[in-house]
Amino acid sequence: MGMEAVKLLSGNSNINLRLLVLPLKKEYKKLRQFLKLPNVEIIEGDLCNIADIRKGVEGADYVLHLGALIPPAADINPELTDKINLGGTLNVIQAIKEQKAPDHIKLVYIATVAFLGNRPAPVHWGRTGDPIRISTFDCYGASKVRAERAVIESGLHRWVSLRQSGMLHEDMLRMMEPILFHSPLSTHIEWSTAEDSGRVLYSLCTKDLPDEFWRNIYNIGSGPEFRETFYDFTKNIFARIGIADIQKLFKPRDFATRNFHCVWYDDSDKLNAWLDFRRSTYSGFLKSLNIPSYYRLLRLLPGKISRKLIFEPLSRRAGGTRNWIENNITERIRAFWGSLENWEKIPEQWEDYRIDRVPDKLLLDHGWNEDLYIEDISLEDCRQAAEFRGGHCLSSTMRSGDIYTPLEWRCALGHEFAASPNAVLRAGHWCPECDTDVTKYEAQAEYNRFFAQVYLP
Repeated sequence: MGMEAVKLLSGNSNINLRLLVLPLKKEYKKLRQFLKLPNVEIIEGDLCNIADIRKGVEGADYVLHLGALIPPAADINPELTDKINLGGTLNVIQAIKEQKAPDHIKLVYIATVAFLGNRPAPVHWGRTGDPIRISTFDCYGASKVRAERAVIESGLHRWVSLRQSGMLHEDMLRMMEPILFHSPLSTHIEWSTAEDSGRVLYSLCTKDLPDEFWRNIYNIGSGPEFRETFYDFTKNIFARIGIADIQKLFKPRDFATRNFHCVWYDDSDKLNAWLDFRRSTYSGFLKSLNIPSYYRLLRLLPGKISRKLIFEPLSRRAGGTRNWIENNITERIRAFWGSLENWEKIPEQWEDYRIDRVPDKLLLDHGWNEDLYIEDISLEDCRQAAEFRGGHCLSSTMRSGDIYTPLEWRCALGHEFAASPNAVLRAGHWCPECDTDVTKYEAQAEYNRFFAQVYLP
């Protein structure tokens, strides 16, 4: 996403672009084509060092914050993940606030669909305002939830949080990791392409957007053509390589049945209406794929041999699904299947397995009247939303329409916290202690009707 944005932004001579780059040879190699451009400046540094952030933010009109540690690396080191993803975001916010005219600077934060967690049919349609429900072991998702909340409650005058979906790009086939098996085959995914996502950032910096656009949360998706199940995506990818039958490479029991993320976005058109970024086609993405030579060799091997030599060993590597089963790693088995018995119930053969494709749309109840204009949102709406979540709005006053000033709340488990109506009503955040604590999800679902819709679908 960042590279596609750099291509577009650096090509506009009216834009001066500063890039924060880790001081590594491989980073400079990626940026070689931009290094001699007169409107591109390189700042060597790190998100975790606020002095480096200040160099980029000083004098800026826009701050595009894309940097993060992502899975599978993020899952290995939770402390580092939080330091980069949350700590880096706090550094960006502080650096903006230190400027002489912070209200002039526009902060663009890239969030993630991982906020929504496991969303099987019939709750596979998602939108902003849906409950925060991260997957078990998803350190990345938890850190990004906390970081987005920091942006929403930052007090900055112009910010936007963009929740990026799964992203298609030309080098996807180079990413052969056991995480391939973490996604259930019936997961409903609305992809975005790297090119479309890059255009999102370019349009943000070149369009004169009104105040109405800012201090809001949007979903990035490339639209109806990019909605499919994970099974169909896998089938389409391997067909591009020249392998017509993926059922010879994989078995149903290779894949998890829960504890991932991705949805079909009901509201991704909203961002496109503002920014007009959708140019990609699904067929164009498939044609653009870089196919490594070792994938081409798969066409020459019988499917059973390819499975035995490549894909079954991949699932048995650390972090792979069959590794968890064979080593009886109970915490992972419980998270990704519910129990070993559930895994054993998965058919061994494809002819006994059904892929659920559900186009029907069921939208979640957010517990308040979402048809209201911002200026009409009142304390009573906040009380209704809190009650629907099994809690209370403790504040006694609120100026109607002021959704940005924090109120006081109490969740069903007794935690008291401050949060703006914007974070609660429009972004789906609730108790900061409970939102990212998966050990409290069962208790939440017992009292919180809002959350129960996704915990007990």
